[in-house]
Amino acid sequence: MGQGTGPSGAHRDTSAHTAAQHLRVRQLVDELGLAQATISQHLRELKDAGLITGTVEGTSVCYCIEPKNWAKAQAVFNALFNKYAPVDRSCC
Repeated sequence: MGQGTGPSGAHRDTSAHTAAQHLRVRQLVDELGLAQATISQHLRELKDAGLITGTVEGTSVCYCIEPKNWAKAQAVFNALFNKYAPVDRSCC
């Protein structure tokens, strides 16, 4: 995986893996190789934003996408990315 090397990379990887299936924190830790605390923090942010839901199953929580809010977020980002137009100058 290797892309989870910072807050934005970790958040992106966590989102991508959660989107793919119903997952538990332990599965994400094993798959991404990030600390449990890091993954839990990012999942909490996604949950607080309403993008995922968490269901307690015994001693763990199973996370999955909240479809309506995920679709809203997708529409917002698609609109933003569709407005992008390259410029013929350097960034700074």
